[in-house]
Amino acid sequence: MESMPESHLPNSDEVRAAYREGEEAVVLLFVGLVAKVQELEARLNKDSHNSSKPPTSDGLKKAAQAWAAAQEWEEKWWPDGA
Repeated sequence: MESMPESHLPNSDEVRAAYREGEEAVVLLFVGLVAKVQELEARLNKDSHNSSKPPTSDGLKKAAQAWAAAQEWEEKWWPDGA
């Protein structure tokens, strides 16, 4: 089986073709997919603290954390919601 471009995910026909070619082709296909998953997970886990991205690129994650902290503070100091 020929190697796939970096961003290409195999369709069912390509998976079947790898199966017909044998174990080594299936292993290569699987290893390529695992590498893609690891790359995407690493990209997801990056923020301004562990990459060269600016803090504004952190998006809503930081805003959600700030909102949760504000809710905790409010519950601590105004437990009855007054």
